Amino acid sequence: LYRRLLVIYEKSIGLSHPIVATTLHNLALLLMEQRRWSEAEPLLRQALAITERVVPPTHHHMWGLLGALARLVAHLGRRAEEEQLLNRMLPIVVFNVGEGDAMVANTLLRLGECVAEQGRLDEAEMFYRRALAIDEAAFGEHHFTTVRDLGWLARTLCDMGRLEEGERMFQRAIEASDITHGAGYEPVGVLLTERAEALIALGRGAEAEPLFHRASGIRGTAPVEAVE
Repeated sequence: LYRRLLVIYEKSIGLSHPIVATTLHNLALLLMEQRRWSEAEPLLRQALAITERVVPPTHHHMWGLLGALARLVAHLGRRAEEEQLLNRMLPIVVFNVGEGDAMVANTLLRLGECVAEQGRLDEAEMFYRRALAIDEAAFGEHHFTTVRDLGWLARTLCDMGRLEEGERMFQRAIEASDITHGAGYEPVGVLLTERAEALIALGRGAEAEPLFHRASGIRGTAPVEAVE
């Protein structure tokens, strides 16, 4: 359907109209859902080129296109390019929703993950702390997003060798999750396991054992991801 629309638009209004950019964007998202990255990328780039010509640089359509393209190149392992796109996207998000919005925190999380994958853990820590501050101020210390942010920060601290700090962050995340969701909440399983591993690395195996036992009784241990 989207391809048929593009043919119609080409004949009736040309390929530089904003509605063409929207259609290209939607088609690209559909292809991305099917993991057809190589087909989706040129469509997103064409949509972005059109949009750059017809809207202000801080328009929310730019935010959506840059975010989608960043997600695509991340799936292709092009982290440096993803970083450039997210850095371009961040001020647009701030302009549209304000510094303290959850979407700003989410973009910071994406940047943190991106630079961490490139080995720049100090920068990742900075992004994760900024995201945590925003979400904690917006939603409180026990909210799902705060727990998510604490988990990412804890992992990064452990990867940097700062195990005591990381373990404390895992503990905060687990305690917050337990208050909000109860002790059997599935995503907390991975936090329990990671805290236990940090405790073992610190030589505190006796404290780790009950955490492993609790984690083994919780199904589903996938870490909480940033929303794309």
